[in-house]
Order: sequence, then structure tokens, then C-alpha cells
Amino acid sequence: MQFKILIAEDEQEFRDILVSIVEMIFVKYYPSLELLISVAGNGQEELSIAQEESQDIIITDINMPVMDGKEAVHKIRLFDKSVPILALTALTDVKDVDEIIQSGVSNYAVKPLNKKIFIAQIQSYVNLFVKSGFLYNRKAINRISKQVFKRKIIFDIDCIENIEEFWEYFLENNSKLSNDYIQDILQSIYNFELWMLKKGILNEIILEENEENYYVTISKLEQLKEGEYNEYLSLNKIDMESIKKDTNLITFLVSKNEDKEIEVEVIQEETPIEQLERELEEARELDLRYTTHEKVSAQELSDELDPSIEDKLENFEEDIDLLRLSLYDLEDAQGEDIQKSLLYVAKLFGNFNYLVENIGLFNVINRAFKSFVSFLENLEDAIIVEQDKRILLVTFIRGLVDDLEQWIVNVFLEHTTSDIHYFDASFAENCLMIEKIFLADDDEEDISDEDDDSLEFF
Repeated sequence: MQFKILIAEDEQEFRDILVSIVEMIFVKYYPSLELLISVAGNGQEELSIAQEESQDIIITDINMPVMDGKEAVHKIRLFDKSVPILALTALTDVKDVDEIIQSGVSNYAVKPLNKKIFIAQIQSYVNLFVKSGFLYNRKAINRISKQVFKRKIIFDIDCIENIEEFWEYFLENNSKLSNDYIQDILQSIYNFELWMLKKGILNEIILEENEENYYVTISKLEQLKEGEYNEYLSLNKIDMESIKKDTNLITFLVSKNEDKEIEVEVIQEETPIEQLERELEEARELDLRYTTHEKVSAQELSDELDPSIEDKLENFEEDIDLLRLSLYDLEDAQGEDIQKSLLYVAKLFGNFNYLVENIGLFNVINRAFKSFVSFLENLEDAIIVEQDKRILLVTFIRGLVDDLEQWIVNVFLEHTTSDIHYFDASFAENCLMIEKIFLADDDEEDISDEDDDSLEFF
């Protein structure tokens, strides 16, 4: 099985070091995976490579010439929502870090890089790939093809201008197809979208393609009344041979070969049990994604939340301060007090899970909380009896607490973030990274001092 990594870094020497470290990781830990590495010297090259071929991980510097990493990531997220992206940055200001996360990265690492943390971050992504078998990417969005499309171009439709943007994009990129052929299908899609907008339904157009066909999928059909869009399709004489639909999506097929007979898979009507099984499987697959396809603003979430959630946050600052004080106690603890202090930290940390455990939108963070608390509760004394290791653990947890505080403020108190899921992947990956570092075998081989010095230099 191939595993593709794109490394974007403008410093040639540091880029070579990153390549050598990644190669070492795969030789040592994942010999069964065929590693394919692409490199880019700026954000524009990074974007071009990602558009040309889908990647399994992207490692990107933020400050690069021509196009910086934030802009490149933002544009990559327009067609690839699921690829893990690790940003490398020398910026440490909270505002700068927040902007980096908001651009669409899955996680970030601060320069100069810590060797062990960087390796753990890469391994956490590869481990998820191996464990899940990339299940979250094994199902096509469209309802016609069984082929999986990792790269997608997504158009958010909330006004007529958005539909016209899709129309123009499609025409500009398909000049070889006859106007009549394209115009007929685009007119059907345009009319259908216009009809949806008039009903106040904001949705997405998701464009996928292979060598033979384009697949244009429209979302949010579940907001229509039962049978309503079937009636629309019938009244407007839409070619039923070129579409496939279910209760949530409708896909229009556009053949690149106009003379080829279009074959659409015939699907038997689902029984209630089959429908439930399919929906459960789709939920599991969606839950494995690093990012959430549908953005939800903090204000939208606030309007739907039980007011008691915000009531519970009245003493939030005191709870954060108490957790920080407990970390000082853990840092200085001796003997039997080490385990007691660690369990107290785990308890205080776990208390914050009330924010997410009853809100279905935060499955990723919920799992990360529970897994990390369990990790702290079961951490052996021998691992943290050495003060250096204990101080390192405390330092990591302080970083999690800082991130947690910022997230609570942005999402639940000030309602400033435009996407409540910007924090999900970063928080989960940081938890996994800490667990990986402290559960690793002590006798694991390490990167040479030469590589370590080079990393610290940059």
C-alpha cells in the first residue's frame, strides 16, 4: 500500500532533514508501506502538487515565498477536506497560532522542532491510517460511482452568485465538451439549485471526477419534505437516467465522452433495517474524519445549546486556575504524592468533558478527553518518577490547558469562531502525541544526534 507525503519548506537544508527523518520513520516502523515523498519550495508549488495528486499527509512551513503556508492550506481545504496537514511555524503568539489553526491545519509544531514530538505527530497520523484502513475515505460522496474521490472541489451555495460561480468554473474547465451537452446538464443543476435557494435551503455542490465522468452532487436534500424533490424532477423533465439520489444527496452524472452510453447503477429500495445499518456505517466513517465537512459557527451552536451549559461555565476560570495549580503540585511531588497528584490532575482535566460529552457535534474531542484521562490514570509510577520526565509531561499538559481555555472562550463564551471544529483535530492529535511519547519503549532507537542538532538549529 502506498503512503504519500508532501513536504513544503523553502529552506533546502531543513527540507532535506525533514525528508530523511520521515524516511527513517517509515523504514523503522512501517516497512510494509511504500513511501512516496513530494517536496515543494513554496506555497504555490505545494498547492499545485496537492491538486495534481492526493496526499496522505502534508507537512508545510507557514512562512514561505510566493504563497505562504496559510493561504496554501486554505486553498487545499477547498478540494481536500480530510488530508492531515501538519504546519511548521516559528510563531508562538496566541493570535498567530489561532490564525494558523483556522486556516485548516490538523495540527502544528513550533520551530525549533522537538525531535520526539515531531516523530510522534507523524506516527499518530500514520497509525490512524493503518488502524482505520482509511475507512473514512473509502466511500464516495456521490451516489453513482463506487470510486473513492479524495480530492473534491466544494462550492458553498448560499446565493445565486455561488451557483453562477460553479457554472463558470465548469465551463472554463470543460471547453472541449459541446456547449449544448454541457448547457443542458448545467441548466438542470442551476434550476435545481435555484429551486432549493428559493426554499431557503443553503447547501453545497461537490464536484468529483475520474477519467470518464464528472459527478456533481448536491447536499441537504433531507431539509425538503418527503417526495418534494421527486415531484420537482418529474415536473421539470430532468433526465432520470443521468442522476442517482437518496434522502440526503442527489448526484448528476456528466460523461466526458458524449457518445458513450451512460450506465447508472440500479439500487433496490432499502428496507428500514438496511437504511439504519447504512446510516450507522456512514456515521462511523464520518466520525473518523480529521475535519468536519459542514462548518458550524459558535453563534449557531449557542442558539441551539441548553442554557445550562453556559451556566456551568460561570466558574470556568477558577476551574482552569485550579488545574494549573495542580500541575505545579505534580511537578514538585515526591514519593507517594506523585501518584496522588497525577490522579487529581486527571480528575480535574476530565471534569471539562461535560462540555462535549452530551453534545453530539464533538465526538472527536470527547474521545480524546476520555482516552487522555485514562492514560493519566494508568500511567505507571516508573515512567514519571524521574523529575525530568514528569516536568516534560506537565509542560505538555499545560499546553493542552492553554488550548482548552482558548477554545472554551472562543466557542462557548464569546462565540467568535466561525467553525466550532477548528480545535478538534489539533486537540486530539496533541493528546495522542503525549500518550505516544510516554508510552514508547525506553529502549527504542533514536535519530542520530546529528539530525537532532539540525532540527534544533532550525
